[in-house]
Amino acid sequence: MLSKQHAVKIMDFGLAKILRDAKAQGSEKASGTPLYMSPEQILGRPLDFRTDIYAFGGTVYHLLAGEPPFVDGEVLYHHVHTTARPLKELRPDVPKVLANIVMTCLEKEPADRPTSEQILKMLKK
Repeated sequence: MLSKQHAVKIMDFGLAKILRDAKAQGSEKASGTPLYMSPEQILGRPLDFRTDIYAFGGTVYHLLAGEPPFVDGEVLYHHVHTTARPLKELRPDVPKVLANIVMTCLEKEPADRPTSEQILKMLKK
């Protein structure tokens, strides 16, 4: 979804139900959709906007490649330890700048991911 401030927001209605059910049971532990969870989310580390950047990268990867970054084996393990297959291998027709943005959003270290402002700048080039 795109906010009035032109910020991309990931809408995960499955997560909303999980959180509602967890609160009803007295649990404060959050979770997410395994196919798009960031490494820090899986490891229980602090979360910030960079977690959403990772999920955004996973979503765009899926839209462009026709499959999420990780589908085989232990998906959560792969999010933490495995580099996703380069998007250009699956879709050589995707513009290089877009493929680079998506792959950078999927960096394991949150500090290595771009901000939304940096993504917009890369797209304008």
